[in-house]
Amino acid sequence: MNATIKQIDEERRLRDMEMLHVYQMREMALADYTSGMNNARREGFAIGDKRGEQRGIAIGKKQGIAIGEQRGIAKIVVNLRRLGLPVEEIAKYSQLSVEEVISILNNE
Repeated sequence: MNATIKQIDEERRLRDMEMLHVYQMREMALADYTSGMNNARREGFAIGDKRGEQRGIAIGKKQGIAIGEQRGIAKIVVNLRRLGLPVEEIAKYSQLSVEEVISILNNE
């Protein structure tokens, strides 16, 4: 009888060890998966940040160019007016409407 009990205890220990091994393997797999997902997330954020920065720079350049063009046209309008040209001619040469020319002259 003692031999039977010892055998049963040994079988239980072996099953418990197998279950522990399965549990440990599952835990390692989950840790690997979580680590991989976190790395992918960080890489995704880095790529997104870089793309966002590049987009922002491109938009900023376009806006800067547009503002520069507007300021250049405004200077030309003011200088043409100082030379004594009528508003209608300034509008014609600058390809602006008479209202736009007047607005620029009023804001200068």
